[in-house]
Formats: sequence, C-alpha cells, structure tokens
Amino acid sequence: MRTMRFYLATRKKEASSDDKCDDEDIINTTFSNTADGHVDDDILPDLQIFDNNDEESNNTYYEEGIVVPSFGTRVSDAGTTSRVSVSATSTANIPSNFTLTATRSPGNGDWSDDEIQFGPILDVQNVSLQMTLPVQTLYDRPSRSIVIRRSCCLKDVMKVFSDRSILDERLSIIWKLENGVKEEGVGDGVYKDCLTQFWEEFYSQCTVGSDFKVPFLRHDFGAEELGAVARVYLAGWREFNYIPIAIAPVFMEEVIYGRSFSDLMGSFLAFVDPLERDILKKALADFDSVQPEELIDVLDQYSCRKITNKENLITIISELAHKEIIQTPMFVIDCWRSVLTPMAFHKHEELLASYKRLLPDTKKLLNVLRFPEDIRNTEEPVAGYLKRYVKGLDSNMLSRFLRFCTGSDLMLTDNITVQFTSHTGTGLGKRPIGHTCGAVLEVPKEYDNFPQFRHEFNNILNSNVWTMDLD
Repeated sequence: MRTMRFYLATRKKEASSDDKCDDEDIINTTFSNTADGHVDDDILPDLQIFDNNDEESNNTYYEEGIVVPSFGTRVSDAGTTSRVSVSATSTANIPSNFTLTATRSPGNGDWSDDEIQFGPILDVQNVSLQMTLPVQTLYDRPSRSIVIRRSCCLKDVMKVFSDRSILDERLSIIWKLENGVKEEGVGDGVYKDCLTQFWEEFYSQCTVGSDFKVPFLRHDFGAEELGAVARVYLAGWREFNYIPIAIAPVFMEEVIYGRSFSDLMGSFLAFVDPLERDILKKALADFDSVQPEELIDVLDQYSCRKITNKENLITIISELAHKEIIQTPMFVIDCWRSVLTPMAFHKHEELLASYKRLLPDTKKLLNVLRFPEDIRNTEEPVAGYLKRYVKGLDSNMLSRFLRFCTGSDLMLTDNITVQFTSHTGTGLGKRPIGHTCGAVLEVPKEYDNFPQFRHEFNNILNSNVWTMDLD
C-alpha cells in the first residue's frame, strides 16, 4: 500500500447576504507521529476538488463529502458531521495515528469538535491488521458453498475460480468422494486441505522443475484458465496467508513486482534435477574437475548454444536460468500479474520471509506441539513417542503430518494441541485423529512401545484416503 487519496465532492453553495469569508469550513489534517511537527510532502494525500456542475470558476463551493478508505473508519457521535462517503478505492498504508478533523468557525454553531478517525481504529478491542492480511477480509462477505471432487480437485477448483467475482465471497468447501458421497467436514480446515490438494495436482500436471518449480505452457491453458489459477493463489493468501512455496520465488517476484530481486542462479540450481545440480555446482567450483561430456549433456537439456569454458560458464548458466524461469513462462507471468496486483504492496523481502516461514522443518514442528500442562504418568511415554516420531520424519512426511493435523502442508499455525485419549480394544477405533480446523491432534495413550506407535502413524500418513468428518 503506497498512496492514499481524498476526493472532496462539491456542490454549489446557495448565496446569502450574511455569508462571510471567515465562516468557511476548515479541514485540518495532522500527522501526530512526526517528531518535529513537520509533515513530509511525500506522505501527504492528494486532495482533488471536483466541480460536477461545471460552473464558472468564480462561484462559491463548500466541501459536501469526504471520501476516505473503507477500513477502520469511524465518525464520532459528538455533534453533527457533514455527510461522509466511504469508498474502498484506496490502498494506502495509512499511519496508525493519522487523524482528520473537520470543524466550523464558532459563529455558525453547526459543528462541534467532530472528528473522523481512520486507520486501525475499530470498535472492537485488540484488532490486529497484519501486513499479510488485506483489510477487506475483516468484513462480512457473502458466502458460497461449493462441492469439489477429490478425484478432480484441479479441474473443479479452476472451474469455480473462473468466476472473477469469487474473491468477493467467503467460500465453504465440501469434499465429494470417488463414490459420490459428500464428506461431512466443513470449515477452514477443509478449505486449507482443498488448497493443498489443488497445488499438489498443479505441481504435478502444470509445472516443471525439481525443488523449485515453474509453470509451463499448456495448449489447453489459456488466459482464462491461468487467471483462475492466479485467483486461487490470491484467495489462499488472503484467507490463510497460504502461498505455494514450491513455485520459484524469483518467478513470483517477476509476477508481483515486474522484476526479480532474488538470486537467479540459486533459483536455477534448485530448479534443475539433483544430478544436474551436482554437476553444475562442481563445474562452478572447479571447472576442470567435471567431465566435458557431463557438462555438455546438462547444458544441452536447456538448449545451450554456446561453447562453455571457465570464463563464460557463470554467464551462460545465468542466461539459461533467465530463459527457463522468466522468458519461457512469460505468458503465465502476464496472466498472473493482472490478478496478483494486490500483493504488490508487500516488499519483496516479506515475500521471501514468507517462503522461509512457511517451509516445514523438524524444529519448527516440535516447537508448535502443545502438550497438556497436567500430563499424566501414563501419557508421558506416548508424548515421547510423538516427539521421537516427528524427529525421524523426512520433508515429505513432515508435510503430510502437518496436513493431517491442520489441513495444510505448510507452517500456517503456531500451535498444534495434543490431546491424549483412552481406547480399549483394537481396530480403527484406536488411531490418531486430526482436527484440522482447530489444529488438534488426538493420540491414544495405549501404546506399548515406539515401533507400534510409528507403525500406526505411518499407515495413516501413507494411506492418502483421509476423509473429513464431523466429531
């Protein structure tokens, strides 16, 4: 959010004999956060007065309405204010203590110390406007329930998000199983699970790359289809701060900011296959240590048309990186950019910080597990089994564990509450249960040893047949 504008609507003032120049309305703007009282011209709003009647320039006008952003706007109850029009046309980053006061000279007696305050000043206490949360999500929006088939998640979600107005609605996702039965689970956990499933299928069917992926051009994906994908991206970010971190950040910088800031070479090394990555790293460190045939084979995969040597290797790899990550998917970049413009008020450092924050790892996951404060002696061994199990998970299983507990494969939560349950007997009744909306993990405490615990948890995470139910 960079700029803020006030639009002062005007209309002709009726002439009267007792009107005086000193009775004019006074609009006083103050920025109380400036230490020396000086107001920087760079942060002042642009005030524009519109003459809708197109009268001669010597006519007298007065301010009829002040158009301000729609977030955190409040008009004080004291006195009578002029008619205030509220508009959501501004995306300004308004200083938290900025106020605009409107007063009239005492002779008129019409206004009495009326104040318009805006910014993060709401009628509820302790409301936080995060930089990563657009303010319009604080307000009610019309809701819509949509049914998504688990077996056709990518296709169904794209069909729903082909509607350009979908971002103005609050969605409720209902899963439908392969047998046509609708799952009973509802809530944010189901929505996040749907986003996770969508991006997994998108990675598999619509991208190329290894650790970092880039969308590739498909003949059946035109501007409408790619625009729908971008709206899914924006919806996930607006609702849950969810972004698909497998997509190369340098690609997303080009989409959002129109230029790349991150290390293009590093992104390319994460883009290529692991074996190719090892060869390129080895060649960059010591060119003569690599077999020429191996290096040529790698570069040929990306249509290199130059003979490489020690002096030009870095330049050639940089050129290939730009071609593969930026130039080739430029049509995708253009289609996404038109939708993801609202994210441009972020600094690129914040985007990279989000990538780092959302990436699951063992330490982060252990830190968010919350065990009962009054844990019992019979529960302590199972708590130890759970910690030991998490420590042994690879990156893929860490993501599955998070999805089982929260609905998302990313670190979107600061707490996963662990509750211990009692169950006597065998079968499906004795199993871990994840409550994705509240990020609660129920674990039976009747485990005799760690291998038994690990076996049952692995079976659940590897089954890929989870269903959302109501408890």
